[in-house]
Amino acid sequence: MLSSIRRQANRAGFTVGIKRSSIQNPMLELMCERSGDHKVSKKRLKHEAT
Repeated sequence: MLSSIRRQANRAGFTVGIKRSSIQNPMLELMCERSGDHKVSKKRLKHEAT
């Protein structure tokens, strides 16, 4: 599951990491970070708005 989340985030220009986890209580909290820079999508739009 974590690998698919990281793959989708990478496509969108984000990084996903584990913020905290607990062995006693089965819990995993993920954090999402972006570099702070706007990244233009590499995909071309099929049409442009007028």
